[in-house]
Amino acid sequence: MKPARIAVEHGKFRMAWLGLYDGNTNEVRPVTWRGEGAQRYLDGLKLYVQNGPSDDEDLLSRAIREQQFKLTHDPAGDLRPGLGQLALECGYRSIAAFPLMVAGKPVGVLSLYTGEVGFFDDEEIKLLEELAGDISFALDHIEKAERLHYFAYYDTLTGLANRTLFHDRVNALVLAAELNGRKVAIVLAELEQLRSINETLGRQVSDAVIVEVAHRLHESIGEACQLARISSEHFAFVLDDVRNETEIASFAENRIMGCLKAPLTAAKRDISVSAKVSVALFPNDGASAELLVRNAEAALQLAKDTQQKLLFYSPQINTRVAERFMLETSLRHAIERDEFVLHYQPKTDLRSGRIAGLEALIRWNDPATGMVPPDKFIPMLEETGMILEVGEWALRKSALDFMQWHTLGLQPPSVAVNVSPVQLRQKDFVATLERVASSCNHGLRGIGIEITESQIMENFADSVAKLKAIRIAGIEISMDDFGTGYSSLSYFSRLPIDTVKIDRSFIINMENDQHSASIVSMVISLAHALNLKVVAEGVETNKQAGMLKIQNCDEAQGYLFAKPLPHTDIGALLQAQLRPS
Repeated sequence: MKPARIAVEHGKFRMAWLGLYDGNTNEVRPVTWRGEGAQRYLDGLKLYVQNGPSDDEDLLSRAIREQQFKLTHDPAGDLRPGLGQLALECGYRSIAAFPLMVAGKPVGVLSLYTGEVGFFDDEEIKLLEELAGDISFALDHIEKAERLHYFAYYDTLTGLANRTLFHDRVNALVLAAELNGRKVAIVLAELEQLRSINETLGRQVSDAVIVEVAHRLHESIGEACQLARISSEHFAFVLDDVRNETEIASFAENRIMGCLKAPLTAAKRDISVSAKVSVALFPNDGASAELLVRNAEAALQLAKDTQQKLLFYSPQINTRVAERFMLETSLRHAIERDEFVLHYQPKTDLRSGRIAGLEALIRWNDPATGMVPPDKFIPMLEETGMILEVGEWALRKSALDFMQWHTLGLQPPSVAVNVSPVQLRQKDFVATLERVASSCNHGLRGIGIEITESQIMENFADSVAKLKAIRIAGIEISMDDFGTGYSSLSYFSRLPIDTVKIDRSFIINMENDQHSASIVSMVISLAHALNLKVVAEGVETNKQAGMLKIQNCDEAQGYLFAKPLPHTDIGALLQAQLRPS
């Protein structure tokens, strides 16, 4: 629609513009224009429709307010002083304003400008009013088409995508996933209390609840998950390129169920709602949006029947997810009940044979199954973020144990505490160490940290900045698993560390693999050249220990010397070390 161009090129008007009227702000905004001086004139045009007649009301505002055609042959008199003068400077002598109407309400204005006084006669005005009517009809048609499109693809209550648009989006993602070998997850959430809210408090309140839930879900997950409302009680999400069911379960628990934990306010009432969630996965559970949604709905019905909060369409996945939830719940209880303990593995000086250091290792003393090794629960602590609390506890506990040995006169060596990648990524990691130090009577005396090479290389600049601050605080730093993180020599030489620990994979193979033995020798020489101490991990045989001693390795750690031991057993070893030989 180009009425301004047509008016100027075919109607011989000097200038023409069309503006749309916003009833909420009362502003008229030009959207198309053509002709001499148009840009200059419109740059100076700030048009607002007033609520009633006033002395400074101009022709254009009055045309919209009164919903009638307006004409002037005196721009200086009928327009605002500044605008009227500008019109004369642009050569405009007659101005006609035609309101554009849709459904009996003004939606805009068509303004025409000529360089002649008396240009507009009755016949001309009649034709222009017909043109304004045609433009109004076109605007009405566009608005109705937009409304029809909206109703076809969007939920009118929440503004979210509806079932039709959701299916379109899923099918597009499924097609892309099929080409790239990726997985797609369809996640459905049903509000459990919605029906009773509707029956007891009425439709208006239940609608308000739905709107608030939609808002919370959108705030929680953003646009990435393609949120939709596909029925009166069901919200839907599509997760693209998912890696495993654990990731989906975490999304459901933290992003969906989590955002509904706090009561919401609807119709001036505090109302609690919760949701049951189901999942169907492409390609295993269906190859189209229709089939995936149908299977997710079947899983949701089963979740309702069996009173489960989260259910996958695949029974095998449900078993794994159930085990995951049980482990996560048990670990949360373990934190509450103080079930974690520290075991310490000695590091032995290869020259003197004495204990030269200790590594603190977290163990879980589960009342139901006994002592649980770290590889069974540490990944879950990291995935859920619980490692932040447990890791801080480990630092504090190791500091207390060190001071207890010291108070008993046992001359304890330094203790290194493993730091998780999740901990190191935290912006306040250094502040956390300072907080732990301030909570202990003697600070972190005798305590160091161990960080893997791959952790450091994950974000080298950030890691180095944090490690420098830690060194300034007097805390020793060991780099664990050296040789597995692919750091170059230029990076390695810049690291603010005190000790290098050679990864056990090289130690295990050094007896029978000359390549591994050469790497171990090279690492020892390089570390010593940089004034770093070297610790060999995973030493299990006397031959390995002998080779390391010949290569001038400083310390060794492994089952040949001692396995990780409780606090009291380490105390006994330190006591025995004090006795005259």
